[in-house]
Amino acid sequence: MRAFLAVAIAVALIAGTVLPAQAADPSITTSAGQAHALALLDSPCLPLPKIVAQAASEGASPSPSATATASPEPSLSPGASVPRPIIPNGPGILVPPPLPSTSPQVTPPPLPTPTPTAAPPTGPIYLVPAPSPTASPTPTAPPTAGPIVAGQRATPTPTTAPSPAETLGPNDYAILGDTLTGSRTTGQPWDLDGHVNIIYQDGILVGDHAHYDGTRYIDITGNTYIQNRAGDSTLTADSIRFDTLTQHSILINGRGVTTQGVDQGRLHFNAQYMEMRPDGVTHGMRASITTCENPHGGYHLEAKTLDITPNDRAIARSVTVFLGPLAVFFIPLLIIPLRHEPNIGVRRTGFVPLIGYSEAEGFYIKARIGFGTSNQYYGYYRVEFYSKIGYGLGYVASFRRKDGKKSIDVDVFRLHNSNDGSDQWNADFKDQEVISPALKATASYSYQADYGPLISLPPNASLALGLTKATGKDTENYSYSQQSTGSENTTDNYGLSDTYSFSQKLTNSFTSSYTDNISQFSGIVDTSSTLHFDDDLHLTGNTIDYDLTLDRYESATPSGFNKLPELLVRPHGMLFGHLLGIPNTATFTLGEYSDPVAALATQRAQAAFDFGPGLYHLPIGDFSSSLNIVQDAYGTGDMKAQIEQQDTLTTPVGNHFDNIISYTNQHVNGLGNEPFTFDTIGGAQKNAQEVFKVYNGDVYAFSLQTGTSFDMMAQPLAYQLLMRPSPLASLSLTGNYTPGSGNGFDRTNVQLITPIGRTMDIAVATYVDWKNHMRLESKNVYIREVIGDCYEIRVSYNEDLKTVAITLDILAFPSEDLNFGLGSQNSTVVPQSFATSQFFGQ
Repeated sequence: MRAFLAVAIAVALIAGTVLPAQAADPSITTSAGQAHALALLDSPCLPLPKIVAQAASEGASPSPSATATASPEPSLSPGASVPRPIIPNGPGILVPPPLPSTSPQVTPPPLPTPTPTAAPPTGPIYLVPAPSPTASPTPTAPPTAGPIVAGQRATPTPTTAPSPAETLGPNDYAILGDTLTGSRTTGQPWDLDGHVNIIYQDGILVGDHAHYDGTRYIDITGNTYIQNRAGDSTLTADSIRFDTLTQHSILINGRGVTTQGVDQGRLHFNAQYMEMRPDGVTHGMRASITTCENPHGGYHLEAKTLDITPNDRAIARSVTVFLGPLAVFFIPLLIIPLRHEPNIGVRRTGFVPLIGYSEAEGFYIKARIGFGTSNQYYGYYRVEFYSKIGYGLGYVASFRRKDGKKSIDVDVFRLHNSNDGSDQWNADFKDQEVISPALKATASYSYQADYGPLISLPPNASLALGLTKATGKDTENYSYSQQSTGSENTTDNYGLSDTYSFSQKLTNSFTSSYTDNISQFSGIVDTSSTLHFDDDLHLTGNTIDYDLTLDRYESATPSGFNKLPELLVRPHGMLFGHLLGIPNTATFTLGEYSDPVAALATQRAQAAFDFGPGLYHLPIGDFSSSLNIVQDAYGTGDMKAQIEQQDTLTTPVGNHFDNIISYTNQHVNGLGNEPFTFDTIGGAQKNAQEVFKVYNGDVYAFSLQTGTSFDMMAQPLAYQLLMRPSPLASLSLTGNYTPGSGNGFDRTNVQLITPIGRTMDIAVATYVDWKNHMRLESKNVYIREVIGDCYEIRVSYNEDLKTVAITLDILAFPSEDLNFGLGSQNSTVVPQSFATSQFFGQ
């Protein structure tokens, strides 16, 4: 009992220096103070109640001490049992065995709310064994130092339940170990050996030995590592220095592994000098980074400095790219996103350039070099070289205010032609600004002069300005735009729109615009202008929706048509509710119209009915049918109507055959384009299609399709075969057969995808010309080789464009960050998927 009180008093004195806010607690010399010390000793050291640590005795004692018995441990809820922990191998967090269900348990106190200016701790909190009083006066052997072994524990003696006590604050930390040498007095050095653990708010430091200089730093050596609280990032080092004031850790020859922001595998990094902040941000000097488990067999990057922000990005400066032992590329600044960006355009950079050849451009190399280390300014430089054209330099950047009220996107590219010394420019500028909560402004400008090699077109420029004001029920928009094509054409447009909500059911939308167009060809100048305004009053009723529209054009050149006005009535639900269960809808329109092209102004009434589809299960298969009816009546006395019918019969035969017959019939009555020119109807027509399918799961699917327009002319027969020669290979054959002399089989499209070995795939797409001695035309070849399960090299060849491209794709990073591209287009080795309804015969 005396030994227990002595240790408890010492712990209480040390804890008192760490928690100055508890100065008003009772003195340790009183019975109330001793009870408070016992409660402090039994309290958890971390916010997580399941992480509880224990340390062994301080040094060797010449006389035996009382047996240490377990104290009651706080649980997640009163009466709940504590699960048996899993004991890790090697140094780590020491967890006591579970307490018996008869032990008193309490709910742990909540974490203290951090203040804006938290004071640094004056010293560590030492966790030492706390022997409990026992009814037996006979002492037993002391506990052994080291980790607690599952299944070996002392029988606890029931004690009084502790009261809720203090926990570790945001700037506090706790120290565990086997043997302490030195003084625990504040400001005095000490050494701790065996299973050293330093626990702080965001992680844990582990090692075999720790030395405290008595002022600020703790040096940990021997099997050292740091693990974050989430457990998905671990850093090892030869030695670690822990700053007790800032909780920064400095690692010598640090090595780290993390899965944060990685889609596949793990991210490995190391540095001669590495600093880790409490928030997980890591800074390294003379660093290396890779996602390959064997970097010498795959790739790795060596950088002068490396900064990794978890779930954000990795920033490396003065980077040399190594493929195996070979240095292949140098990049001044490399930014690798470690999260999925919603707008990844200006973030998409790479540390290996695109290399290829095309007949028009010659051999080319294209690189994107990223810059900008913040979310307010970032982008990349475009550096391109073409052996047959010249070189190109570009700048792509985004500017963002922290409050989100302003954003600017810039994209500029200059292509210098080495053959004639000319320059071509492409530029794109976008600006968006929130002036106030109700006022928003936008501006954009685009200029394009380079359309590609061997293409000569007039430059195209566009300018757009906009101002939007939204206040309660009213939204106004003002706009101006200009579109120009060289000196041949210029179009200016001025726009105004206003939307006002009178109530939830009644709204009005007004739009007006003025367009001025100037065209010039061969010295002839043509000008035209158009004024247009449109107003729509919408009412949502309980059973019917109404739209009253006034739409009018004013132009010297006849264009468009006018609604003066038009009333649209749209009933909710089915108009005929008991029509054999067939779905049906209707729309009614009545209005006054003016058609400048037809030089006619009169009334028109229209009724449109849609019936179906009606579904029926018949002995010969599943039948579906739908019917559309449109009836028009005009003030001139003219009338016209259109009826369209669609029927489909699907007949399955067993589990491997389907026959599908479709029939479409359209009847019209009246003149198609009279009296108005804007509501023309088609002529009478009918046709039928038949599809026959044979399939067996995802092993193969074969289909034949033909049809007729009932015009006594033979129609082509289309065929398609999809099959899997093996679980990892696929074959597709698609073509047509046309009956008649001199016709026969047309070209057949062939696509084959198959693995070559364990890590290589090849895809071939071509056409077989049966009429030209089965010649293979328009060949495309894609080859993919996965190296070290960390990156893949892709090679593509296009016969028609005469291009070859080689790129590298990192598998570990988010797929939208580093993509495979063919020339300037992204593509994939696998051109299609078998997971389609057509493949499975559905």
